[in-house]
Amino acid sequence: MTETLDGIVIGGTEYDIGGGGGVAFTNMVVNCLGDSITHGYIGGGQQWANPTWCQQVATNLRCSVNNYGVSATSICNGSSESFVARLNNMSQSKIDLLIIFGGTNDYGDKRATTLGTISDTAAQGTNFYTSFKYLIETAINKYPSAQIGIITPMRRSTYSVNSYGISIEDIVNAEVAVAKYYGVPCYDFFHEGGVNPQINIHRTTWTSDGLHPNQAGINKWLAPQFTKFIADLLSYKKSNN
Repeated sequence: MTETLDGIVIGGTEYDIGGGGGVAFTNMVVNCLGDSITHGYIGGGQQWANPTWCQQVATNLRCSVNNYGVSATSICNGSSESFVARLNNMSQSKIDLLIIFGGTNDYGDKRATTLGTISDTAAQGTNFYTSFKYLIETAINKYPSAQIGIITPMRRSTYSVNSYGISIEDIVNAEVAVAKYYGVPCYDFFHEGGVNPQINIHRTTWTSDGLHPNQAGINKWLAPQFTKFIADLLSYKKSNN
């Protein structure tokens, strides 16, 4: 990200974040729903990110960002801290953008017992497809005028299937399919993020444990790319109010 006299340049696109003739994000509200990576857990001795990727987005774009990340939470789990439960409990009556960044615990903690298919009916907790569809429909109904953006889970140091026969890439591909089904913008960080903890130098340099990005990884990979994705969505929302 590069500062200019009137705004910022991210990925070759300039955004006017001041008051003059372009897109200003100052009064816009973004809610980020996620797991430990959004919450800010990085492990490896330095337990918590400072700043988190959410805090960096807020600083970069001069918008209000509310962090609804909770560690060890998932899409399928129907507990009081599930993604749907936290979405329903969001206190803001109106927001501009909801970011959903999760799914890795449905694979790693085996919260999704089956994957399902895109044709399955939306319902909480039945399988991953039904639960993710239910989450998106709940978001649309709660915030009908807001933009919704999906970020797929990041790569992990292991790609093996879990005991239910589900791989992390199965979860990612399901999220991409559901995003297309509902016409929701999706940033496929898994396939396009540029960091792969299966490569030893990436795992040791950018993560603490092959899963959670360390502070360097957040600063290098997550915050800049998520800033660009969110800036694009806020620009569209601002120009189409």
